[in-house]
Amino acid sequence: MPRRVVVVLAVVALLGCGPAARGGSSGGGQSGGAAAAIDLTFSGEISGHATQLAKKGDCTTDPKYAVQFHLYGFTLYPVVGGKTYKLGLSIGNFPGPGTLPGNKVLLVVEDEQAKKGWYTTDASTGTFVVNPDVISGSIDIPDIAYASYPKTKVGVKGTYRCPPT
Repeated sequence: MPRRVVVVLAVVALLGCGPAARGGSSGGGQSGGAAAAIDLTFSGEISGHATQLAKKGDCTTDPKYAVQFHLYGFTLYPVVGGKTYKLGLSIGNFPGPGTLPGNKVLLVVEDEQAKKGWYTTDASTGTFVVNPDVISGSIDIPDIAYASYPKTKVGVKGTYRCPPT
C-alpha cells in the first residue's frame, strides 16, 4: 500500500479518536460553553478568509495528554466563501510546544461535497506553531497538495484556538 494512503488512513483513524472515544463529551471537547476560534486565510484551489466554524469540531488537544502521549490533533470545520470544509491535523511523536516545519505535520483539507482532499507531503514548506498553552497556535503552510492530482494546491495561513478541555 502506498505510503500516502497509509498516512491518510492513519490520520482518519486518529482524528476519529476524540473526546467521545475517551468517554468524554462528543461536543468537540468543549467545556463550559467555550468554542474553538479560527482566523484563517485559504489560498489556491480554496480561496477566502474563515473566522466562522460551521459546527463543533473535535479538538483533542488536552495539553496533559498531548505532551504525555506525544500525540496532537484536531478537526475543525471552517466556512470559506459560504462553503464548509474539513480541516484536520495530526502530529505523531508530538515534541511539545514550538515550531514544526510543514512537512512534519499532517494537515488535511477536505471538500467533502466535491470529494476532494489536500494534505501536506514531504515536500510541503512553511511552519506549524503550537503555543505554550498547547491549545492554540498558528499555521502557515502554502503548499498542501491535492491527494489525486498534485498540480492543485491549497495554502492555509492564520491562527486557531481549541477550547480548553
